[in-house]
Amino acid sequence: MLSRWLSAFLGLSFCVVASAAPERIIALSPHAVELIFSLESGDKLVGVVEHSDYPRQALKIPRIGSAHGLSYETILALKPDLIVAWEGGTSELALQKLSKLGIKIVYSHASHYQELPQQIRELGEALGKVELADRLATQYLKDMAALQQRYQDKPAKKVFYQLWDSPLMTVANGAWIQSLLPICQLENPFVGLSKAYPQVNLEQVLAYEPEVIIIAQDDEPQRRAVWQQWPYIPAVKNDALVFVNPDRLHRPTLRSLAGIEELCQRVHALD
Repeated sequence: MLSRWLSAFLGLSFCVVASAAPERIIALSPHAVELIFSLESGDKLVGVVEHSDYPRQALKIPRIGSAHGLSYETILALKPDLIVAWEGGTSELALQKLSKLGIKIVYSHASHYQELPQQIRELGEALGKVELADRLATQYLKDMAALQQRYQDKPAKKVFYQLWDSPLMTVANGAWIQSLLPICQLENPFVGLSKAYPQVNLEQVLAYEPEVIIIAQDDEPQRRAVWQQWPYIPAVKNDALVFVNPDRLHRPTLRSLAGIEELCQRVHALD
């Protein structure tokens, strides 16, 4: 299950040369699949990786592997004219093999929500959807700015963002999710750690005494029970455990706007 959420943490930064719009596309990350559908090119997708589940139409597209390995025979059989690869997520060996197939490859990588508009425009260029991409990118920036303005005067809240529970993992600078938290005036004590998705220990979290614990996993009794052992920390004392939809919030797509808007609302409704 961990791979499902970790697969969403890398965004897209496309380096492309203008050419004819592709007719047969393979996408190697769930967020790339979402963006391709947003750019009205989902009908061109002939192969995707596991956990490509949004929109629902993506569930019908053949799987060609996962972050753990690809079926090169299947990829060749699908005869793609464009592959959207995941630099930093797709293994280096896999990228080397793909580059030898003679198929045009667009590479992806990013870590901040402010990069998404430009990435949408670049992907739009690759797909022959320049005007649509520009509209979507412009609206995304406008909506994010409005959301940030709406919450800029809210009191800051100390939060612990639980990315995973075993081992206990959180987010820091360089993580897509971390770029979203300041929009809601949420302060993360681990923001300065060297890794974007660091492992931390329980004692560090308890010492910080978070006002809110945000859990990017399913709301299950055992996950609540772990924190209820520590009733003295404000988040537990005030029943301020907030469970979020990891796919919507973590994937660097247009849906991230709805994800962070919901998080802002839920956290500040605890006031």
